[in-house]
Amino acid sequence: MGERHNSVRGRVIKKWKKKDKPDWSLERTLMVCIKTDSELEKDGLKPAQEFRNHRKYLVNWVQGCHFPWLNPR
Repeated sequence: MGERHNSVRGRVIKKWKKKDKPDWSLERTLMVCIKTDSELEKDGLKPAQEFRNHRKYLVNWVQGCHFPWLNPR
C-alpha cells in the first residue's frame, strides 16, 4: 500500500521516517495521529473528526493500519 501524504497514515509514516524510525509506542502514535489530523484540517483537507472525539475509534484505526513500528504485516 503506497503512502499518501495527504492522509493521516501517510503523514504519520513520513514523520516517523524523518525521525529515523523510532520505536513509537501506541500512545505516541495516537498523539501523532491526532496532531496530524489537526494539520490536515488546517491545510484545508478533510480531517477525521472521529480521531479527536472518540479514542476507541482511533485506537481501533491505528491497530488496523499496520504501522511498521506497531504491527507490521
